[in-house]
Amino acid sequence: MAHLVTEPISKVRFEIEDHGSMVELIVVHDGFSGETEMYKGISGGWQAIIAKLKTLLETGVAPDWQGERPAAQRNRS
Repeated sequence: MAHLVTEPISKVRFEIEDHGSMVELIVVHDGFSGETEMYKGISGGWQAIIAKLKTLLETGVAPDWQGERPAAQRNRS
């Protein structure tokens, strides 16, 4: 993980758009200089995080995060 310090800093932006009785959450993670190690490490991770957030908001119950890794990390094992 120490090698990630040498990579350019990326930015995450959250946008919330009102659609009447619903809202849309848009996550933009950019600033990568190609397919860096950080990019590879987080690819697929946002989908899992947003899915868990959706479950929490819809049910009021926090999903279990124990032992989960983003898809990109599971695929490298």
